[in-house]
Amino acid sequence: MLVRTILRVTGFRTVLLACLALPIGAVTTQAQQTTGVPGSPDATTTIGGHVLPPPPQPFTGQIELNAAQSRPAWPARVVPPKDAPNILLIITDDVGFGAGRAVLTYTAPITGIPRGTAPSLINTSYTITAEIDVPQDGAEGMVVTDSGRFGGYGLYLAKGKPVLTWNLLDLKRMRWEGPVLSPGRYTLEYDFTYDGFGFATLAYNNVSGLGRSGTGVLRVDGKDVTRQTMERTTPLTLPIDETFDIGSDTGTPVDDRDYQVPFSFTGRIDKLTITLERPKLTPEDAEAGGRVPRRTGCELA
Repeated sequence: MLVRTILRVTGFRTVLLACLALPIGAVTTQAQQTTGVPGSPDATTTIGGHVLPPPPQPFTGQIELNAAQSRPAWPARVVPPKDAPNILLIITDDVGFGAGRAVLTYTAPITGIPRGTAPSLINTSYTITAEIDVPQDGAEGMVVTDSGRFGGYGLYLAKGKPVLTWNLLDLKRMRWEGPVLSPGRYTLEYDFTYDGFGFATLAYNNVSGLGRSGTGVLRVDGKDVTRQTMERTTPLTLPIDETFDIGSDTGTPVDDRDYQVPFSFTGRIDKLTITLERPKLTPEDAEAGGRVPRRTGCELA
């Protein structure tokens, strides 16, 4: 049964994920499988799960001075290996220009940063740290957000209280909330620990590293105020038509019940830091073929 198909265009790349509600277990490395006569139009071959796109195939025919003396040849059509998981195609680049960067620091409001150029918090552990100043008459407004009504997150002050909301594709919203902040300087921190292996499992034809659970903690000046576990997280990417904003929200709200755009921050943001801790497969994990716990499909509960 088809559970969900997600189609996104990320920068110059197209992302297409089709998940079927079937158990996905470990996929081990398989030898190349070929059918038909090499060079014939009906020949097929497979490639390893770590190779994308398929490498060019050498020409096995023969070119002479005329067609009668030449021998034609066709490249073998690349097909999935036997018993491969039900993945049509996955090309992911939600990291974009942030690839390789573990710490991103912003010292002024900024808006309109598109997908692929903003830090990606998908399938990874991360920490958002905001140093803010609340004036005498209090503050509210957006500190940082990415995407909105149909998926994304936002860290903001609502009626003076710090709030972190994760919108899980408009199917469910998770909310962390702290106490009202009196005038003064504060350090807000949202720390998320991801439980899965992330995108690394795709190298082994395995999607079970995506959309896994994790635990988020909202802190004010180093003190835990709210802790919650997300049973599922967004598995692939966020809406392409939304942007990454600091100091206001230029797209749609992550939760219409809390605010309406642009929801400009009425205090001062001195510094915002996003620290990423992307999961990595250990050598032992890689040797085992990237085996991860089983799951059924990639739908959000």
